Amino acid sequence: MSDFEQLVRDRSSIRDFLSTPVPRDVLLAALETAQHAPSNSNIQPWRVVIAEGAIRERLSESLVACVRSNGLGRMELPDEYNARRFAVGVQVYGAFGVQRGDAEARLEAGLRNFRFFGAPTAAIVGVDSRLGPADIAGVGMYLQTLALALQSHGISSCMQVAPAMFPEAIRPVLKLPESLNLVCAMSIGYANPDAPVNAVRAPRDPVSANVTFLE
Repeated sequence: MSDFEQLVRDRSSIRDFLSTPVPRDVLLAALETAQHAPSNSNIQPWRVVIAEGAIRERLSESLVACVRSNGLGRMELPDEYNARRFAVGVQVYGAFGVQRGDAEARLEAGLRNFRFFGAPTAAIVGVDSRLGPADIAGVGMYLQTLALALQSHGISSCMQVAPAMFPEAIRPVLKLPESLNLVCAMSIGYANPDAPVNAVRAPRDPVSANVTFLE
């Protein structure tokens, strides 16, 4: 297995971070590498706001307050996709010690998402609202490149869709325009090696489930 293949397989979604700050030069090095991600006609559509320190705390507080008022939120998915989401949810909530049917514990575990799992650095990622699906794909390629670049420096991450479902909690804190569609958040930091949830590894389908060869 090549070093690159190992890097890809070693990356996982970390859901419990140490409070240790990420050195700015390391973060900038990963961001510089991610700038080389491909995009439609090289338009480089990703827009990223990095929140640290007091701003990160305000952002987290705003999100948590919004979720407490409105509920966790949940996108409806077709059954085949929902089954995968349910399976990984069982793993994650189990690692957090949440018992089935314990709504309060489930909410508190869910709120970790909006506290960026304790990571000292939170990235909010968006795209110009005038752009289309192909350009959102470009943002996805950027995100994967960034996650792998961070991983190569020993920095962990977690890509999170949930925070972007509450733009009303994010825009005022970060002063983001309505013309920027929020795609996701990314928590960035050093993984807590003692957290059971960080041992969770979501299973992957075989290639044949996603890829069709035609001749």
